[in-house]
Amino acid sequence: MNVLLERLCDIDHQLLQLIEKDELSAEEILGLVDTREELLKRVINAVEQDPRLAESEQWSCAIKRTQQVVITMEAQTQQLGQKLRQYRHGSRSLAQYKKFI
Repeated sequence: MNVLLERLCDIDHQLLQLIEKDELSAEEILGLVDTREELLKRVINAVEQDPRLAESEQWSCAIKRTQQVVITMEAQTQQLGQKLRQYRHGSRSLAQYKKFI
């Protein structure tokens, strides 16, 4: 179980580093998210088999990191959405100006 939680921690750190970069790599993020999901399923199965594991500090840290990853991903998604709206607005404005040229 400890090995699984350590791997989960490593993946979380990699994810956060990728998400916080200026240039996002969707393929890398998707690969890590898929790997994380599979690993998390194994961890959850272990916790279901031994509920005492849910009381461990490592499990609590994993939950907090998961919340942090989700919050960071949501924030980045909102920022990208805002940038996309600005880009589209700029493109429409440029198209309007080109009509007069």
